[in-house]
Amino acid sequence: MPKYPEVPGNVIGPDKFSDILFDLRLAEANQKVLQHSGIRIENLTDSSYHLVYEMHQVTPEEVRRSYDFYTHEPVWMDKFSAEILDRLNQMEP
Repeated sequence: MPKYPEVPGNVIGPDKFSDILFDLRLAEANQKVLQHSGIRIENLTDSSYHLVYEMHQVTPEEVRRSYDFYTHEPVWMDKFSAEILDRLNQMEP
């Protein structure tokens, strides 16, 4: 089992951050589906991101700071990727 580095107090906890990443990936996928369908909406990504931030009660700065921490710790990012993939697979009909 991998050893996960300690998360500093100014970083969003791993469970919550995994949920945020999942919702951000869904927002990005939704935008790609709309674009592929020929629908273009200005600032859709930004507004979708802000909706995710509000839903999780975090600021863009908190997410950026946390993202910076986790991306420098590959074991965490591997864990998040596996969790997100698992959740996406569970969504399939």
